[in-house]
Amino acid sequence: MKKMRLLCLLALLLLRTATARASAAVQGSQAGNRSSLPSLASCQKSCGNLSFEYPFGIGAGCFRPPQRDFELICNNADGASQHPRLFLHDGHTEVVGDIITSDKDGLPEIDVSFSRSVSVSPEVDAYNMSWNPWKSPCYYHVSLNFTGCDFDMYMLDPDTNKMVGGCNTTCPHEDITDSVARQDCNGTGCCTTQVYSEFARGFDIKFVRHKIGKLKLKAHSNRSSIWDTIDVTSNYASIPWAIAVDEPGPLGNSKDYACLSNHSSSQLAYQYHYTDTPQYHCYCDGGYRGNPYITDGCSRDKGNYSHAYKVNFLQQYAPTKIN
Repeated sequence: MKKMRLLCLLALLLLRTATARASAAVQGSQAGNRSSLPSLASCQKSCGNLSFEYPFGIGAGCFRPPQRDFELICNNADGASQHPRLFLHDGHTEVVGDIITSDKDGLPEIDVSFSRSVSVSPEVDAYNMSWNPWKSPCYYHVSLNFTGCDFDMYMLDPDTNKMVGGCNTTCPHEDITDSVARQDCNGTGCCTTQVYSEFARGFDIKFVRHKIGKLKLKAHSNRSSIWDTIDVTSNYASIPWAIAVDEPGPLGNSKDYACLSNHSSSQLAYQYHYTDTPQYHCYCDGGYRGNPYITDGCSRDKGNYSHAYKVNFLQQYAPTKIN
C-alpha cells in the first residue's frame, strides 16, 4: 500500500512538472510573438517641434505594420528657414500636435490639419476629391471651409456613399475675392460644414456647380482666382486612433496583442457601437506611465504613486453609503 502511494505521488509530481513546462512553453512562445518588435534605437522620434512614439514612426521598421496607418512623413521641403512639418502617410494630412501613446481616460486622438485645392474651368460642372488619412474605420470630428463661387459641396462616406455633410456658396458680385469671402465664410464665396462621423474610412468630397450659365463665367477674364479654384481648408480636425484586431497567426483575435509592456492593459475601442473590425488601445496600469506599445515601456510613476495608492485604498475600504 505504501509503495502504491509513493508511485501515485511520483506520477502526480511528474504530471505537474510536465504541465508547468508546457504552460511555460506556451507563454514563452506567446511572449516571443508579442515581443517581436525591432530595435527602435535609430528611429526618429520628432519632426520640427512635434514629438511622437511607437506605434507611430518614420521609415521602415519604425512604425507598426502591417497597414500604413502609423507611418509618418517629416517634410523638410520649406527649407532651413521653416520648421519641418509632420504628415500622416497620405502626405496631405498635417499633424499639428504631439501624438500621445497612452491615455486610459479616452481614445487617443491626433489633431490634424487638411488643405487642398482644385482648379476649375467653365466647361466642367462637377469635381471630386478624396480625403482618406486612416485606412481602418474610425471616428472623425472635422470642421471644413470651402472657398469657391457658385458650388454645392457634398461630403460622402466612401463605403456607403451616404451624405454626412455639405454646404453651398454663391457669388452675387463678380469682383469678390477669396480673402473677403473667408472673413465671414457665411455662404458668400465661402461656406463651412462640420462632420462627426462614426466608423468612416475618410471622405469623398463632391463639388457641383450651380446652373448659372457658362457665358457668365467666360465674360470676366479679370475676375478673382476664387472663380478658378475651389479651396478646402480645415478649421478643426481630430482623428481618434486605435489598434485593429487584424494580426496574423495564433494571436490573431487577441485584444491586447500590441500591448507589449509589463504593467499595461488594453481597452476595447467603440465598445458600445458596431464596427466590422474590433479595435483597442493600450495604456499603462495605475501607478505607471510611459509607452505601453514597447517592451518595458511602462515604468513606475513615482510622482503619482502615493496618490494612486490612496485612491485604490479608498475605493476598496471606504465605508458603504446607506440610503
